[in-house]
Amino acid sequence: MIRQQVLDPAAPLYRRHTWPFELKPLTLPDMPAFFPQYTAEQAIETYAVLGGMPYYLISVDAQIGLW
Repeated sequence: MIRQQVLDPAAPLYRRHTWPFELKPLTLPDMPAFFPQYTAEQAIETYAVLGGMPYYLISVDAQIGLW
């Protein structure tokens, strides 16, 4: 609906949005910024379970095991 009402050139709200960029999930190389004490294996496991959503990554307690 957003694309149709705001991003389409024929829409009345065209070019009135303030943030035209889609935020992409973080990638595996970004994991050490959230979990610097994790080994590479732990970082991969965490990324496999949580993906690259920053909100999910900050909600994990790094002191407690993922599983």
